[in-house]
Amino acid sequence: MVTACAGCNGTGVCPRCLGRGVEEFPWRDATLCEACGGQGTCRDCAGSGEAPLVKPDGPTYT
Repeated sequence: MVTACAGCNGTGVCPRCLGRGVEEFPWRDATLCEACGGQGTCRDCAGSGEAPLVKPDGPTYT
């Protein structure tokens, strides 16, 4: 079962710049989006839209 990424609600798109890669401000020129570094993809899931894998704490099983 795949869980949707909480950062982008499963879209894979940066929620701050909405995939444009730039942030536009009325009082200054547009700049690269700080959340995604201008990539336009969600930083949490790297654009996959799936929740990032988390390593479990505790003993490892081989």
